[in-house]
Amino acid sequence: VAHGGAAMTTVAYCAISPGGRVHRDTIVLDRDRAKQLQRLTSAVHDAGALVCAQIGHAGLVANTLSNRTPSLAPTTRVS
Repeated sequence: VAHGGAAMTTVAYCAISPGGRVHRDTIVLDRDRAKQLQRLTSAVHDAGALVCAQIGHAGLVANTLSNRTPSLAPTTRVS
């Protein structure tokens, strides 16, 4: 994307906690994961573009079965 001339790309969707993921494969953005993403961000920066992370919490659509974590709030899914 960066080599194609885009000024910025986004790493989406990054959860703030394991229970806040939409699915178990969603990135949980903690210090260790941020370090692992440095290779990606360095490559994007080297190509002259910027990169950002879309950070959020899935809330009531968090998949508790996939995440293997209990819901801490009302949810549309049966645990």
